[in-house]
Amino acid sequence: MTLPLKWGSYRGRYVAGLTCILAGGLLLVLTNTYFLVALLVGSVLHAAGWIILPAAGWRRVVVAGPSIIAICALLAGPTQMAMLVLPLLGWLLVRHRPAVSALSALLPLGSGLLLATLLHGYPDQGLALSVSAVVLVVAAWSARTLALDPAASRFRRKSRQPSSTVH
Repeated sequence: MTLPLKWGSYRGRYVAGLTCILAGGLLLVLTNTYFLVALLVGSVLHAAGWIILPAAGWRRVVVAGPSIIAICALLAGPTQMAMLVLPLLGWLLVRHRPAVSALSALLPLGSGLLLATLLHGYPDQGLALSVSAVVLVVAAWSARTLALDPAASRFRRKSRQPSSTVH
Protein backbone atom coordinates (compact mmCIF):
# COMPACT_ATOMS: atom_id res chain seq x y z
CA MET A 1 0.00 0.00 0.00
CA THR A 2 1.45 3.34 -1.01
CA LEU A 3 0.26 6.53 0.53
CA PRO A 4 -0.03 9.49 -1.86
CA LEU A 5 1.79 12.44 -0.31
CA LYS A 6 0.78 16.04 -0.88
CA TRP A 7 4.25 17.37 -0.07
CA GLY A 8 7.76 16.04 0.43
CA SER A 9 9.20 12.60 -0.15
CA TYR A 10 8.28 9.55 1.90
CA ARG A 11 11.82 8.96 3.16
CA GLY A 12 12.42 12.64 3.89
CA ARG A 13 9.21 12.98 5.92
CA TYR A 14 9.87 9.69 7.71
CA VAL A 15 13.41 10.66 8.76
CA ALA A 16 12.48 14.26 9.67
CA GLY A 17 9.39 13.15 11.61
CA LEU A 18 11.19 10.44 13.55
CA THR A 19 14.08 12.80 14.31
CA CYS A 20 11.70 15.47 15.64
CA ILE A 21 9.78 12.91 17.72
CA LEU A 22 12.96 11.62 19.33
CA ALA A 23 14.59 15.05 19.83
CA GLY A 24 11.37 16.48 21.27
CA GLY A 25 10.98 13.49 23.57
CA LEU A 26 14.57 13.87 24.75
CA LEU A 27 14.01 17.57 25.51
CA LEU A 28 10.82 16.71 27.40
CA VAL A 29 12.62 14.13 29.51
CA LEU A 30 15.43 16.62 30.24
CA THR A 31 12.98 19.23 31.51
CA ASN A 32 13.52 20.41 35.09
CA THR A 33 12.85 23.53 37.11
CA TYR A 34 16.03 25.16 35.74
CA PHE A 35 15.38 24.17 32.12
CA LEU A 36 11.67 24.80 31.60
CA VAL A 37 12.16 26.02 28.04
CA ALA A 38 12.73 22.35 27.15
CA LEU A 39 9.10 21.66 28.07
CA LEU A 40 7.82 24.10 25.46
CA VAL A 41 10.38 23.38 22.74
CA GLY A 42 10.22 19.63 23.33
CA SER A 43 6.41 19.57 23.17
CA VAL A 44 6.33 21.57 19.94
CA LEU A 45 9.11 19.52 18.36
CA HIS A 46 7.55 16.22 19.45
CA ALA A 47 4.11 17.17 18.09
CA ALA A 48 5.66 18.48 14.86
CA GLY A 49 7.41 15.15 14.40
CA TRP A 50 4.14 13.24 14.56
CA ILE A 51 2.52 15.67 12.14
CA ILE A 52 5.39 15.42 9.63
CA LEU A 53 5.33 11.61 9.41
CA PRO A 54 3.83 10.24 6.20
CA ALA A 55 0.38 8.89 7.15
CA ALA A 56 -3.29 9.75 6.94
CA GLY A 57 -3.79 13.19 8.49
CA TRP A 58 -6.17 12.15 11.26
CA ARG A 59 -3.76 9.47 12.47
CA ARG A 60 -0.89 11.93 12.84
CA VAL A 61 -3.00 14.45 14.76
CA VAL A 62 -4.64 11.93 17.10
CA VAL A 63 -1.39 10.45 18.42
CA ALA A 64 0.54 13.66 19.15
CA GLY A 65 -1.32 14.59 22.35
CA PRO A 66 -1.22 11.20 24.10
CA SER A 67 2.42 10.79 23.14
CA ILE A 68 3.38 14.15 24.68
CA ILE A 69 1.46 13.27 27.86
CA ALA A 70 3.23 9.91 28.07
CA ILE A 71 6.67 11.46 27.63
CA CYS A 72 5.91 14.16 30.22
CA ALA A 73 4.82 11.42 32.65
CA LEU A 74 8.39 10.10 32.49
CA LEU A 75 9.46 13.17 34.48
CA ALA A 76 8.14 11.35 37.54
CA GLY A 77 10.96 8.82 37.22
CA PRO A 78 11.34 5.14 36.37
CA THR A 79 7.97 4.22 37.86
CA GLN A 80 6.23 5.67 34.79
CA MET A 81 8.07 3.74 32.04
CA ALA A 82 4.93 1.75 31.23
CA MET A 83 3.50 4.99 29.80
CA LEU A 84 5.74 4.46 26.78
CA VAL A 85 3.12 2.06 25.52
CA LEU A 86 1.14 5.13 24.33
CA PRO A 87 3.76 6.39 21.85
CA LEU A 88 4.22 2.82 20.60
CA LEU A 89 0.49 2.42 19.98
CA GLY A 90 0.55 5.81 18.26
CA TRP A 91 3.45 4.63 16.11
CA LEU A 92 1.48 1.54 15.11
CA LEU A 93 -1.51 3.68 14.19
CA VAL A 94 0.56 6.14 12.16
CA ARG A 95 2.43 3.31 10.41
CA HIS A 96 -0.93 1.73 9.42
CA ARG A 97 -0.15 -1.53 11.21
CA PRO A 98 -2.97 -4.09 11.51
CA ALA A 99 -4.65 -4.62 14.88
CA VAL A 100 -2.75 -7.86 15.52
CA SER A 101 0.49 -5.87 15.74
CA ALA A 102 -0.83 -4.22 18.93
CA LEU A 103 0.26 -7.41 20.72
CA SER A 104 3.77 -5.97 20.61
CA ALA A 105 2.59 -3.31 23.11
CA LEU A 106 2.83 -5.99 25.78
CA LEU A 107 6.64 -5.67 25.65
CA PRO A 108 6.95 -2.03 26.82
CA LEU A 109 4.03 -2.48 29.18
CA GLY A 110 5.66 -5.48 30.86
CA SER A 111 9.08 -3.88 30.80
CA GLY A 112 7.70 -0.67 32.30
CA LEU A 113 5.98 -2.53 35.11
CA LEU A 114 9.14 -4.52 35.82
CA LEU A 115 11.28 -1.37 35.84
CA ALA A 116 8.80 0.33 38.18
CA THR A 117 9.27 -2.57 40.58
CA LEU A 118 13.07 -2.68 40.37
CA LEU A 119 13.99 1.01 40.02
CA HIS A 120 12.48 3.65 42.26
CA GLY A 121 14.56 6.78 42.39
CA TYR A 122 15.13 9.48 39.82
CA PRO A 123 18.89 8.67 39.70
CA ASP A 124 17.87 5.39 38.01
CA GLN A 125 16.11 7.30 35.21
CA GLY A 126 18.99 6.95 32.73
CA LEU A 127 19.06 3.19 33.09
CA ALA A 128 15.27 2.97 32.87
CA LEU A 129 15.19 5.13 29.72
CA SER A 130 17.95 3.12 28.08
CA VAL A 131 16.24 -0.20 28.73
CA SER A 132 12.88 1.22 27.65
CA ALA A 133 14.33 2.60 24.41
CA VAL A 134 15.69 -0.82 23.47
CA VAL A 135 12.36 -2.46 24.37
CA LEU A 136 10.46 0.10 22.26
CA VAL A 137 12.63 -0.59 19.22
CA VAL A 138 12.20 -4.34 19.66
CA ALA A 139 8.43 -3.88 20.07
CA ALA A 140 8.19 -1.76 16.91
CA TRP A 141 10.10 -4.35 14.90
CA SER A 142 7.98 -7.11 16.44
CA ALA A 143 4.87 -5.23 15.35
CA ARG A 144 6.24 -5.02 11.82
CA THR A 145 6.95 -8.74 11.85
CA LEU A 146 3.43 -9.46 13.09
CA ALA A 147 2.00 -7.19 10.40
CA LEU A 148 3.85 -9.09 7.67
CA ASP A 149 3.34 -12.59 9.10
CA PRO A 150 1.09 -14.67 6.82
CA ALA A 151 -0.14 -16.68 9.82
CA ALA A 152 -1.57 -13.48 11.31
CA SER A 153 -3.39 -12.62 8.09
CA ARG A 154 -6.68 -14.08 9.34
CA PHE A 155 -6.82 -11.25 11.90
CA ARG A 156 -6.49 -8.54 9.26
CA ARG A 157 -9.43 -6.88 7.60
CA LYS A 158 -10.49 -8.35 4.31
CA SER A 159 -9.31 -6.39 1.31
CA ARG A 160 -11.96 -4.39 -0.51
CA GLN A 161 -10.38 -5.23 -3.84
CA PRO A 162 -11.97 -7.90 -6.06
CA SER A 163 -10.54 -11.34 -5.41
CA SER A 164 -9.81 -11.84 -9.12
CA THR A 165 -7.10 -9.16 -9.01
CA VAL A 166 -3.59 -10.61 -8.94
CA HIS A 167 -0.97 -8.59 -7.01
